[in-house]
Amino acid sequence: MMDPSKSGIKFHGAGSAPDAPAVLYVFGEAGTGSASWGWLGAHVQGLAEVRAVRLAGRESRYHEPPADSIAGQVDDLLPDFEELVRKDGRPYALVGSCSGAVTAYELLRAAQQQPDVPGPAYLAVVNQRTPAESGCAAAPVHDFDEERFREWCTTALRGQVDLRRPDVYEFFADTLRADFSAVSTYVPEPGQLLRCPVVAVCGDTPDDLSVQQISGWAAVGADGFHLRVLSGLAKGEVLGAEIARLARAVVSGLDSPAGESEQRH
Repeated sequence: MMDPSKSGIKFHGAGSAPDAPAVLYVFGEAGTGSASWGWLGAHVQGLAEVRAVRLAGRESRYHEPPADSIAGQVDDLLPDFEELVRKDGRPYALVGSCSGAVTAYELLRAAQQQPDVPGPAYLAVVNQRTPAESGCAAAPVHDFDEERFREWCTTALRGQVDLRRPDVYEFFADTLRADFSAVSTYVPEPGQLLRCPVVAVCGDTPDDLSVQQISGWAAVGADGFHLRVLSGLAKGEVLGAEIARLARAVVSGLDSPAGESEQRH
């Protein structure tokens, strides 16, 4: 088993046991860092080690220029990810929340080109449009001037961080612009299906994506698709319980629900 201290700052241990039988690589939404997954360890304790992605431009990588494209994020993460997966030996899965799902998807597509990199048990995507729709559905923030970008961020992230304060906005501005630009300029390359099951998770509130919007993820994989609809997705305990269920599936093998999809209410 690989020493977690060797995993590097790009994949940060998020408060879970390094001796667990499986690994979850988790990818957060635009503008967040590995600390946003600190709550997850309590839910998967003993089931999986959580390795949260830490992109450039935040936390201990604050002084590194953030990547302003999904391809740039993947280029940054890929060498460390491949080394971890090769050396670790435990079964693993990737979980991407919102735009983090796109980064996880493209990282997997790049990694599976290497025959000596073991594949994952699955990719789980949470409340995110399909790769084909992600870029065109995002606000074109890469074209916003500074004033409009600040106004947009202040509204979009209201309740998460107070960007009305000049010092707070200045601290986050470069990372936010890079992250949101990465999403809005993203265009997936055609072909190359994932060689693992895909699990799509959405909620049932007006703020969540619809089943129709998220079901298109069925087209990106060649090894099965599973749909999970959760009541109260916005509540951390609900999502945490679902990810714990998925963590158990990494070890035991992903259950094949009746039919092509499954809904949980």
